[in-house]
Amino acid sequence: MAKKRRKEEEEEFKLPDFDETAFLRKEITGAKMILLVILLAIIAAVISYFLTLAGIAVVAFFAGLAVVLLLKYIPKVFGVDTSKLEKKDWLGYGSTYFFAWLAIWVLVMNMPFSDVTSPELTVFVNNNQVTPGAIDVGVPGFPVNITAKATDNAGISDVWMNTSAHPERLDLQQDGGNTWTYQIPGGTLPLQVTVFATDINGHETLVTFTMKKS
Repeated sequence: MAKKRRKEEEEEFKLPDFDETAFLRKEITGAKMILLVILLAIIAAVISYFLTLAGIAVVAFFAGLAVVLLLKYIPKVFGVDTSKLEKKDWLGYGSTYFFAWLAIWVLVMNMPFSDVTSPELTVFVNNNQVTPGAIDVGVPGFPVNITAKATDNAGISDVWMNTSAHPERLDLQQDGGNTWTYQIPGGTLPLQVTVFATDINGHETLVTFTMKKS
């Protein structure tokens, strides 16, 4: 009896028919969507790049993000049939677009593709670090040793300074690596000093301070 029941169950169980045509159509749609998503990510990253160069990085971010909201409608413009796509498919394509756009945008905003950052500059007076804009940097007298440490992702072109007593350019001497030095031999206090660092693409950072008798 048990053997007969087992045989009946085996006869009743049948695998569902495999719709090869529907499967192939979905795979082709998926391939088209991936290509379209990557293309949109590249275009949006280029737009975000130029908006960032224009100084409106916030707009650049939201401009790229807006494509996610339009992703459901854009494929129709290119003749891609998305009627069979499910919610999970859209979530997947949206995530793929977002991370691809973000990665490409970050990539093109950095070397070797572009340089949008200014040098980092730290200044020391007699080995004491100066706070940018400080109005009271005490020194016992002259000579005064100025040390500048400058770094940049593209490379430093030169480091120089001027003072309220000598407004002309005074070049600091590179001391090896990312350190430049200059000795002010004499003068009158208070003395305003401005140190400049320029990278190879012309971006500049400056630190201004005033030295007074300590």
